[in-house]
Amino acid sequence: MNDSIGVDFGTSTMLVSLNSSKSRTVDPTIPIGETTPWMPSVVGINETGDYLYGEEAERLPDKRKVYSIKTLLARDKTSVLVDGIHLDVDNAIVELIDLSLKRAQENSPIEKRALFSDRSNISLSCPAHWEANPRKRLSSIAKTLGINIKPDQIVDEPISAGISWIMGSKQVGNPIPNGKTLVFDFGGGTLDVAVIEVENPIILSPGSLSPEERIKQTTPTITVLSAYAIDKAGDNVDSLIAESLLSDLSNMGAIDDSPYDSDEVLELLKRAAKRLKEGLTDTEITSELVPGLGEIKLSRGELEKILQSEMHSIIRFVKPVLRSAAAREKDSNLSAIRSVSTSKLASDITQILLSGGMSRIPYIRKRLEEEFKKPTIVDPYLKEPEKSVAAGLTYPETVSGINMHRPSCDFFVWYYDDKSNRISEEIIYEAFTPLYNYESSLLNSRPKY
Repeated sequence: MNDSIGVDFGTSTMLVSLNSSKSRTVDPTIPIGETTPWMPSVVGINETGDYLYGEEAERLPDKRKVYSIKTLLARDKTSVLVDGIHLDVDNAIVELIDLSLKRAQENSPIEKRALFSDRSNISLSCPAHWEANPRKRLSSIAKTLGINIKPDQIVDEPISAGISWIMGSKQVGNPIPNGKTLVFDFGGGTLDVAVIEVENPIILSPGSLSPEERIKQTTPTITVLSAYAIDKAGDNVDSLIAESLLSDLSNMGAIDDSPYDSDEVLELLKRAAKRLKEGLTDTEITSELVPGLGEIKLSRGELEKILQSEMHSIIRFVKPVLRSAAAREKDSNLSAIRSVSTSKLASDITQILLSGGMSRIPYIRKRLEEEFKKPTIVDPYLKEPEKSVAAGLTYPETVSGINMHRPSCDFFVWYYDDKSNRISEEIIYEAFTPLYNYESSLLNSRPKY
């Protein structure tokens, strides 16, 4: 097993993982935040024009920072206006990833720090709906940092989360999960969903195998049946909570006495919303002291009301992913799949694997179990579900052997004249384009209110 480093460049946070061949651990993440294992993937510019990253950027006013710079890659944006200054997107991402690696090196055990000197062993991930262009840009950004990774080697985030769970089971000697799993990776910036199928190998005469052959033959076959994502996740929930709190405070007249303007109040409430949401994972009611507004309270019941319409949209998003997985089955009937019920689509799913910070919310687990009639689980080998993607990136050999759900190369048709001269070419498939039209399926399945 080779030394491997994983960088989970998330929309909201960043994590780094390290697994050394000499001392491999189930939870390989290295703390890189000031007070948490993760670092905010925030970029900002202060009043003197200095560029700030991570927590320093997060402490700036909203107008001086960019929360979700990774999403700008998918939108093909090369710069973003920050308080009147054009910030170069690619350069900012270079600095973010470089800072996360430097922090990880500093926080690693002394005997492992040298592993960060060779950045050729680093794996990266991206949202499942990224197609060719953003993957190419991330690959180019990585090369600037000495990370030699090709676009087709960048791992879809829910797939990496699944690998963490599967290979973690193998690593501790537990049975490898078999069958189909719905991976539900609900982070800060994107919701990624995938259906993966695991097939355990049948080993004949294991006593005659060498240790290397035994490792190779005991590696499960992992097939990705479908995967997709939407740019709507935890940050969006924070905004919904903040808007609800603002409405309540306005109705009570609490805003009138505030020393802040409306934009500043909403910014304060968004920050409070994130902490309130996190606090409700293990209590029925929580509160935050907000400067100029006093103590703000939120209960689980109130959070569930805010999340109801959001969960309705989320459930609707999962269905096309399940349909796409069913379409890959042998002898599948595409016409029938379009009209099949949710319970039928999920009938051969064994469990729902939860990943990402939003999966901590009890209401989300409850709604998924109610809708799909399957148990929800989290990776038992990690303390926090936010770590799953980063941990999965430390199994590059497993990633390279996965049966993927879509081709990672372009397909061309060349046209020739009657003298065998090539006169034109046409791309009939662009790399990483989904084989199933998720957007069309979502559009056609919108409920009528």
